[in-house]
Amino acid sequence: MNSFPFRSPEFAARADAVRRKALRDGLIWVAPLIIAFIVVLFGPLVAPGLPAVPRGPASVAFLILMISATFALGVRSRNLIRHLGLQCPFCGTGLVGTMRFGRAAHLAVLETGRCPQCDAQLIDPNELQVASAGITPQALLVATVLVVGLASVLYCGGQSVRSMLVKNCIRRYATAHNSADSTLIDATLSSRRTRTRCGDLRRAGRLSRTP
Repeated sequence: MNSFPFRSPEFAARADAVRRKALRDGLIWVAPLIIAFIVVLFGPLVAPGLPAVPRGPASVAFLILMISATFALGVRSRNLIRHLGLQCPFCGTGLVGTMRFGRAAHLAVLETGRCPQCDAQLIDPNELQVASAGITPQALLVATVLVVGLASVLYCGGQSVRSMLVKNCIRRYATAHNSADSTLIDATLSSRRTRTRCGDLRRAGRLSRTP
């Protein structure tokens, strides 16, 4: 008679069910947000007829929605873990999820037979198996949020810097009274923190309108 809380094959099957559900929910909830963000942010660049949306507010709204979706998915995943009984009966720790460095908790249980939190023996040592390394859907979702968020911040930050340089040069050219003044402004830097000169922006046609 097995006196341990879990049997290895049954535990692995239930843990896989939780992971599949988490991945499916992530695709349903998160993928549309990412697609919508890409369309809103980069659509006007591909199709000039589309209305331009302020990039800063759009990025902030996207990050808020992604964080909210991640939190909601975490709650749903914990509820499913509780429903399937994938909690340590000794300390109540969920046995499916992300551990330190992205390690999956259920893989640690399958390999050691012990709870990652309280070290209680949960699976018969004779049933231990070598689990393949993997990353949890939650960790993958968090990584996606960070990568997309960082990319949007870098892009919007670059756009803001370029807009500032153009506005600085437009303001300087507005004070020019003759061609000699314009020539002097051509040689000035658009900002003390850049090597781009106003003349370079003017010749490139960047000063024809303010971004």
